[in-house]
Amino acid sequence: MYVCLKACKVGFLAGCRPFIGIDGCHLKGAYLGMCLVAVVMDANNNLYPVAWAVVEGLVEAFNTVTSKDEIRFCVRHIWANFKLQFSGPDYKEPFWKAAKSTSLAEFNRELEGIKFLSPKAHEYLASIPAKHWSRHAFSTTSKTNFLLNNMCESFNAVLKEARDKPIITLMEWIRRYVMKRHYDKRVGVVGYEGTVMPFVTKYLKWADNKARLCSFMSIQ
Repeated sequence: MYVCLKACKVGFLAGCRPFIGIDGCHLKGAYLGMCLVAVVMDANNNLYPVAWAVVEGLVEAFNTVTSKDEIRFCVRHIWANFKLQFSGPDYKEPFWKAAKSTSLAEFNRELEGIKFLSPKAHEYLASIPAKHWSRHAFSTTSKTNFLLNNMCESFNAVLKEARDKPIITLMEWIRRYVMKRHYDKRVGVVGYEGTVMPFVTKYLKWADNKARLCSFMSIQ
């Protein structure tokens, strides 16, 4: 069963970044399966649920359904699987530096450090295309450098109290929650003056203060 309210779809197309997080949580009780959620970020960097579905299992269908889209993996999940085979604090720092690297040279440098520790660990990470987990290889289309799927996991946490309900009751619970959330956000923005949202204003102020500490160098 799949649900995407028209208001959610219109809002996503009108004011959110073209970046969709997808995650699933297992249902409890007598009605088993998975509840998949699709979540984006709105103009104020808040969660914006777009669609949700109940399925029997998480099918590997991205290559068929979204063959032309950029796909990223949650780096926390990659790290969780990686450290099961290659444990130790020496791996953690270069791994996360590689994920956060903004240039190919920086990325290769960190992977070479991991190769020095363990050729097998390097082979494990090299088998995962960098475009799925390292910032330097992300496209600029989605306008975000997210490495984690926190937005979906946060929404899944909200569903804990409803995961043991029958399917129709669960879907109705989510519908009511999303409608109330959108209404509260709408009421909260009424009367707000300005064209830039509060979170963005705060971030730009932070960037402005950091920029004051920059200095210029002339290279002959």
